[in-house]
Formats: sequence, C-alpha cells, structure tokens
Amino acid sequence: MAANDDYIFVLETLCGFSVDTVTAIIDQGVNSTSALIESETDELIDLIKGLRKAYATDPDVNFTMSGIQRLEAFAQWCKDTDRRGFVAEAAGYDGVEMAVMLDRIKELKEYKRAKPDLPEVKALADLKDWRTFFEALCNRLGKQRGAATAPLSYVFRTSEATSDAPAPIIDYDDMLYVTLEVSGAHFLYDNKVVWSVVKGLTVEGPAWTHIKKYDKKADGRGAILALRAQMEGQNSFLLRRQEAYAIFKTTWYRGHRKAFTFDMYIERFLQAFNELEATEEPMSESRKVTVFLSNIEDSTLETAKTVVYGDAVKQSSFQECQQYLSTIIASQKVHQAATPRSVALLDSEHDHGSNMSEDGSLKLSASMQYENSEWSSLTPRDKKTIWDLRKAAKRNGKPHGSRGNGGGSGGGGSENKRHQQLKRKLAALKSKKANALLEREIAALEGVGAVDDESDDKNESIASQTRSKAGDDAGSQFGRSAYKKRS
Repeated sequence: MAANDDYIFVLETLCGFSVDTVTAIIDQGVNSTSALIESETDELIDLIKGLRKAYATDPDVNFTMSGIQRLEAFAQWCKDTDRRGFVAEAAGYDGVEMAVMLDRIKELKEYKRAKPDLPEVKALADLKDWRTFFEALCNRLGKQRGAATAPLSYVFRTSEATSDAPAPIIDYDDMLYVTLEVSGAHFLYDNKVVWSVVKGLTVEGPAWTHIKKYDKKADGRGAILALRAQMEGQNSFLLRRQEAYAIFKTTWYRGHRKAFTFDMYIERFLQAFNELEATEEPMSESRKVTVFLSNIEDSTLETAKTVVYGDAVKQSSFQECQQYLSTIIASQKVHQAATPRSVALLDSEHDHGSNMSEDGSLKLSASMQYENSEWSSLTPRDKKTIWDLRKAAKRNGKPHGSRGNGGGSGGGGSENKRHQQLKRKLAALKSKKANALLEREIAALEGVGAVDDESDDKNESIASQTRSKAGDDAGSQFGRSAYKKRS
C-alpha cells in the first residue's frame, strides 16, 4: 500500500527525514497512520535500529535523534486521536500538534522513569465514610496510568459521551479525561485494572453487596457508578445539605480554647461550604462571610469584624476575611505572650477581670470563689496565677476567695485545712489531760500520796472518766474493783 502525500509530508517536513529514509521506513510497512496506531513504541524503535544497521553504509539514509523523537510523537498523536474516537489523518497533524506531542512524550518518559508511589486508600468499612473513600480513590486512580497512557480516572467519568477538548490545550491529561472513549481495547484493559482496585477495597465491607454483580465482567466503571448512584443520589444530596447547614447552627467561636481553636472554626465552615458546592447548592462569597462572622461571639474580635464589614474586598471574599481574622488572632497571642508576668498581679489591686485562663474560659481573680470542677479544669499556670493574686491581696489586707469546698487534692480550701488543724490540737489536749489523770490515780493507789474518803470518791470519778478514753482493758485494771483485789 502506497503512502499518501500528507503522510509523506509529515515524515519529511515535520520529522525531518530524507527522501531515502522515508522510503526505507515505508518499505518496512510503516506506510500510514493506521500502521503507526497498530505498532508499539518499542517495536518502532527496534525497527529503526534494524534500518540503521541495514543502511549503515548508505549516507542518504540517516536516522537522527530528533527525527526519531518526532516520529514517536507522531505515532502517539495517531494513537490518542484514535482512542478519542476520531480518524487519525496525517493532514490534521501540524507544527502546533507536534510541539504538544513532543512535550507529551517527554512527560510519559519521565513518569516511566520516576515510577511514583501510588497513594494508599483505606478499605471502605462503613458506608458513612463513602465521601472520604471516593476522594481517596479518585486521588489514587488519578495518579495511575493505564493502556491509554492517561490517568485511570477517565474510566468512571459520569458521561459516556466524549467532549471536545478546550482550546488551547492547557493540560493533556485533562483533555484525554473528557475525550477518551469508554470503549475499545484500551478501555477494556483499563476497566479491569480499576475493578481490581475497587474490589480489593470493598470486598470485605458493606459496599460489596451493591457491586458484587460486576465481578463476572470485572466492570470497574459499572461498580463505581453504581456506588455513586447509591451514595450520591438526590436523597443523599438533601441529607448532605442538611448536615452542612447544621454546622452553621451549632458551630460558634467564643474565644480561644485548646479543644477548639479559630483554625478549627475555619475548617468546620470550609467543610460546610464545600459540601454545599458538591451538592450543587453553592453559597456566594458575601453570604459565606456573613454566616462566618455572625457566629463569632468573641468580644476581642468585634473591631476586626467591623473592619471586614467595611471593606468591600474582605466582605466579598471568604478567603480574605478568614485570613485577616487569623492574622488578628495571631497578633493578639503574640502580644499576650510578651506581657510581663507582673501585670497579672494588678488583679489584686483593681480586679478588672483582665486575667483569663489559658483556654480563655475562666476569669482568674483573687476574690472569686471557684467550684471544684472549675478549679480542676485550670492549668498549673492558671492556679499559680490565682495563688499569686491571693498572696498579693492578703498583703494588701483585701478579702480573697477560694476554690469552693476546701482545698487539697481531694477538694476544699484553707478554711477546711484550719478546721482540721484545730481538731488535731483538741484531740492532743484531751489525750494529755487523760494521761495526767491516770498518773495521779496510779500514784494514789500505790500509796505515794495520802488517800482518804474524799480522794477515793475523786479517784472513782477520775477512773470513770478515764475508762471511755483508755478502753476496756484499762477499766479492768484500775478503779474500785482493782483496789479491792489488791487490799
């Protein structure tokens, strides 16, 4: 079969081969765009190597490196055009297309050389995790190339029909994503690869029952579209929108907390905005800003909010708004950290309530009574600040509070501690008095001192009082009964 003029023009003019070199190529059967489509790149390279040896002594047959690269680019263009459902005609290949394809060839060689690691995807163990799973799956398959030399994500695009590529072409992979046909030899291979990935991530989970029927044909496209229909139908959209709007009703920023920072507040709202956009109900930028600001109840940001409302740029851009407020909060933290420690002691003199706990939830004051739960929630630094304030207040002769029901690790404060000290002193005094009485009685019984009727009565009274202190054993050894035995 003779090559047409357009085909010969591409080989001679665009690839830069001589007439004799082109003749040698055509004589080997590479005489049309169809022949280039059917040939593998490695086969084409091997063919050229063989021709180089065969015509090594012929100066008119010369395969330059640039010529070989341009022939590879032309062959890749023919294959991609065919996979997109178009007829690959040499007349449609020009210098602009050649420049694009030369870059494409370089990209594919770099990808093959780099062999990038594919992102890991966690198995779908619970259907409620579908959105996260699907995003991770798209990320994985978007970085894995198949027979069509394009990311495998084209396999499960929503539309079967191909679309015209945007002009000018900015990203070749994006162009293939919307234009590659979901049929043909390239698709059959890539579809099976996608199925093997999806099956491995769902076979042991609840999603498997929805896609098991696609196992026989290894239909990755059918499986993913079925799961999307199940998880992302109209009812699912309504539920996701409700969850997004619920975030606006339940999320507030009332100052810095360790468990909920301003960055977390931003993240929650971004999550809601993204969900609304994904479910085809996007918010305008000005509406995002209004909702975002209305749920901020931190008095230290009132001035900043006023600035946003008065700035057309910040009011019409959520990104500008949240970045401005984040900068203000960061500046406040730096200023607070730079404040001298002695300033905290001003509370003992003025008690303006300017000292706050580290998480901003409690006022630190010398005169405030703290519940046990409140005291337990304070950090060691907060507690030390309160102790310093109370010491300063005590020195100035001013009243100071406590942390509720006493002190110590088991709850309670200074009053309870004083009460315990008094009880111990009283017990010691009673014990000392009882011992003295016992000693006097023993001395009387042993004849150390004079014993008369009056002292007998007195000793009986003493012994009676002592029995309750000394116990049953002491009562059996001393008193009237023991005196009679000895006499």
